[in-house]
Amino acid sequence: MEKMQRINAALRGDAPDRPPYGFWTHLPGIDLDASRLARETAAFSERYDLDFIKTMPNGLYPTIP
Repeated sequence: MEKMQRINAALRGDAPDRPPYGFWTHLPGIDLDASRLARETAAFSERYDLDFIKTMPNGLYPTIP
């Protein structure tokens, strides 16, 4: 199955080929630069072959100029 098929099957309550998985991770320091955060998050996802990405940037990210 492809990633979206796996996720959609799980959400429908069908049996995917394996449970979809992802990681909840912080990238301290990197998360202060939106472009770098996007690149590093994509690289992390590819490295671990994640089915989905749960991002959690710095809690102050929306208020940092």
